[in-house]
Amino acid sequence: MNERRHSQLLIAIACLVSAVAVLLATARGIGLSPDSLQYLAASENAAAGNGLMTFGWEGEPTPLRHFPPGYPVLLAPAYQLHVSPHAFARWSNVALFVLTILLAAAITRRIAPQSTWAPAVVAVASAFAHDLVVVHSMAWSEPLYLTLSLAGVLALGTGIDRRRIGLLVLAAIAAACAALVRFVGIANIAALGLAILLWWPGSPWRRVSTAFALGLIAALPLGLLLLAGSGEGVANRQLGWYPLDPIDLRFALAVAAKWVTPSNETSIGTAVWALLLFAFVALVLVRALARETVRPAHTVLARVLVLYGASYVMVFVLAMSVIDAQTVFEPRHMTPVFLTVLILGISWLAHQSLEEPLVRFAVGATVAYLLAVNVMRLLPWLREVSANGLALRRIEQDAVALLNASRRLPGAAQLYSNDPYFMRVHTPRVVAGLPRERDPNSLLPNPRFRKQVQAICESAAARPTYLILFDDPMSSDPTARGDIATQSGEVAFLPGGTMVRVRPHCASTALRANGP
Repeated sequence: MNERRHSQLLIAIACLVSAVAVLLATARGIGLSPDSLQYLAASENAAAGNGLMTFGWEGEPTPLRHFPPGYPVLLAPAYQLHVSPHAFARWSNVALFVLTILLAAAITRRIAPQSTWAPAVVAVASAFAHDLVVVHSMAWSEPLYLTLSLAGVLALGTGIDRRRIGLLVLAAIAAACAALVRFVGIANIAALGLAILLWWPGSPWRRVSTAFALGLIAALPLGLLLLAGSGEGVANRQLGWYPLDPIDLRFALAVAAKWVTPSNETSIGTAVWALLLFAFVALVLVRALARETVRPAHTVLARVLVLYGASYVMVFVLAMSVIDAQTVFEPRHMTPVFLTVLILGISWLAHQSLEEPLVRFAVGATVAYLLAVNVMRLLPWLREVSANGLALRRIEQDAVALLNASRRLPGAAQLYSNDPYFMRVHTPRVVAGLPRERDPNSLLPNPRFRKQVQAICESAAARPTYLILFDDPMSSDPTARGDIATQSGEVAFLPGGTMVRVRPHCASTALRANGP
């Protein structure tokens, strides 16, 4: 009993640590990225009754099509309650992080019920996991998606194990919500249907009918959303074939390797070797020393978790390959895989017989190493971001002069920038992005490029128009070009970048020289 209480105490401490870590990381405000600004703009417009409208790269109002509406809907009550949406997002992430840790511990407890320490280790490792803290420090949809995914996995595995259809309905609702938060939530729907087909008791007909009914519950909201927005090109994606590059795979391995290496600056080659070495040592040492293994009590839940992790990877890779050329294996995209591996890995260690002293040492050393490397990654990062801000909130010293100069421009001026999202965070303006030669989703030539360049020059004929060009933009597109308008503008060089006042009708000559 004392061991169980100690485990519960450690889980409670882990929840507290996770909350403190996020609050420290967001001391200067919730982290903002280009995605964050679109979520916040959509939630503000939804609360005002204007629908899910946002501002894209060009700075013009546009329907929220690149992202599903789940996360903006979560943020919308902040405007009704007259609460800062940034503060609302911050505290929502704190609550979601705590819920995610509790769900991860609960799943581990069911997979390894004979172990009192395994749930606590998963909770503590999650609280100190650098990538998880980063995700919950940003105004992103991933925290809500992680909570819904783990809740769905727990309900699905427990429902199949106990043969309770009510829990399966809850799992279907969680999968439906996950798909409305992130389009990759299709993986949750797929895992739900496959798990029921594979492990729900009864005749094949009963399995098929149950899988169809619950799959319909899970898929219907997303299907209706896609159907309603089909005339407007919902999801803002274009089918094509964008095969994975070996660099993509190496980057994914590097992200995974940093889960078991103490530095955020580890090179790809070193990280891959570290991952392989850690996996080899953990697997061979513990397995070779173990004289016997305790059989898992709830293998269905473990299988459901494996199925979800595999479905997530497959759907994500498929999306990268056929509909979204710009997506890469960012650490935030790998967090569902991290949690899956963490829960399964610690549960597997808990199943090893700990009678042999060498086995206890191997298990303890493996767990201690995991915790140590994550703490070593997390603490320096926390010190840095709590002092300087996260992502777009951070202002590099080199950019201060150019940013201050842009703030002093007339209120009626039209601004274009190669870092429009950064400008929107630090100025009250809706700054437009420079024309992009290629569509960021398909990487195909942008058919509106010439018209967008012409629009800059027409704007210069009607009002003061400026280009704000940062030397080191944080959220730029490499195909965004300001040189066409720059050729017939008044250029002022400042520390950290360049400011150009565009002359009227600048495109007539420049397009002939530089247009695609």
